[in-house]
Amino acid sequence: MSYVRETLAPGEEIVKVAHFNWTYWAPTWIWLFVSILPLCYAAFLSVEDRLPGDPVWVYGISAIPAALGLLGLMSHWIYIITTEIAVTSSRFIFKKGLVSRHSNEVSLNKIEEISLDQTVMGRIFGYGRLILRGTGVGVIKLPDIDNPIEFRRAIEGAKSRLREAPDDREYPASPSKPETPFDPSPNGMSPTAVKATVGSEKKKKKTKLAKRKGQKTFKAPVLPQKLR
Repeated sequence: MSYVRETLAPGEEIVKVAHFNWTYWAPTWIWLFVSILPLCYAAFLSVEDRLPGDPVWVYGISAIPAALGLLGLMSHWIYIITTEIAVTSSRFIFKKGLVSRHSNEVSLNKIEEISLDQTVMGRIFGYGRLILRGTGVGVIKLPDIDNPIEFRRAIEGAKSRLREAPDDREYPASPSKPETPFDPSPNGMSPTAVKATVGSEKKKKKTKLAKRKGQKTFKAPVLPQKLR
């Protein structure tokens, strides 16, 4: 897995990945072709039986440039496959290195200026170099990449979308009163309070009935014995 995909935050997406132009390989392939010419010439003389001197020494000396050319091609290839240049929905990432890594990861909000350095050959073959400047990031110079104008457009588009996006930052919640549990009983009273209220109402009704009965029952006054 690439370094850019390993470092993606939740919700972060890759917008654009930069690639090297085919001309970036050209000097290395030309040097490799030139370096193997002595070895090819020695092989030709050996076939024609016109090889001067000891063949071991001739082939050994002729193989040195070829080995250097192959070594240069391998180092160039390792640099290309281990260099990652990408822009995500919130960051710009420039990483290079195989064993020891060196990366520049800059928030899009901090990028203030993107300059393009493109030569005449770069305009013809479609490659160029971008130079990024921003607050707290200094100057970041990229190598020659394929279609630099399109990559710069991708950075600017990601910056504008990031500015237009709503602010989803989390703020501490304000202290609020604890929520009371939902009570399906009438008037929002708990079942225990309802039972106590019903009991008190029954007692009141019994007391009223007793008073009414006491008023209806008439007791005759007891007369003294003299009046009898």
